[in-house]
Amino acid sequence: MKLLAIEDNAFIRNALGNVYRDQEKYELAIEEYENAIALEPTLKFPYINLAGVYQKQGDLEKALEVLDRAKAALRTEDAQMADKYKQMLTSTTTT
Repeated sequence: MKLLAIEDNAFIRNALGNVYRDQEKYELAIEEYENAIALEPTLKFPYINLAGVYQKQGDLEKALEVLDRAKAALRTEDAQMADKYKQMLTSTTTT
């Protein structure tokens, strides 16, 4: 008998990714952010968090790819935020 069912939710997956990120369990964080994106492709937070993890790992190329995916999937204002984050990442690595 099932007493409690937890709905698979993009916000919960994103939050779990944050917990893993803070524990420096980056592969698990990446998996949860990707799960969140799969569940809710128009939610901006998992894209930004996923790009941040790739940046922490030193993989700027993957971080920028994630932000390009965000720009294509998100509404205008959220896509603009992803684009600003991308500009910030590229400007801090080229100077």
